[in-house]
Amino acid sequence: MFIKLQTERLDIRPLDAFDAAFILKLLNTRGWLQFIGDKEIHDLVDALSYIKWISEKDGFFYHVVRTQEDYEPIGVVTLLYRDNQEHPDIGFAFLPEFFGKGYAFEAVSAYMNALCAKLPDLILQAIVMPANHRSVRLIEKLGFIFYERFLEAADELDIYRLKGQHR
Repeated sequence: MFIKLQTERLDIRPLDAFDAAFILKLLNTRGWLQFIGDKEIHDLVDALSYIKWISEKDGFFYHVVRTQEDYEPIGVVTLLYRDNQEHPDIGFAFLPEFFGKGYAFEAVSAYMNALCAKLPDLILQAIVMPANHRSVRLIEKLGFIFYERFLEAADELDIYRLKGQHR
């Protein structure tokens, strides 16, 4: 579900074509390549095609997180309804220069609160590679607990669900 939000420090808006340069940069960070995968985004044309693909895909909701101070894009918060999952997956990725400043926690918790207010029966999960320790810590800080491990392609992935949502 697309939501527009503001927090004390952040502005969260749906991804659009104007975000192509940012998407090009984000999708080529070491963390994205290591823990999410290489999407073969090498130039602005590729980035625009990727944004178009996302916007046309049912159940994929990407939001760009910007600082309110200068409106600089610093990360994304996503909600993905995946074909192979019973419940939607909340995700996030931030540029490395913005790690450790509380931006991801602020953005994801605000988005989760807005989702739960609109859809109180929504069961949220977070899917993460076990080796992505930084994301696992954030997911746990947000109130998610380990649910199960599964294999997708050649990757081991862990599913976390919000505490109390183990249906």
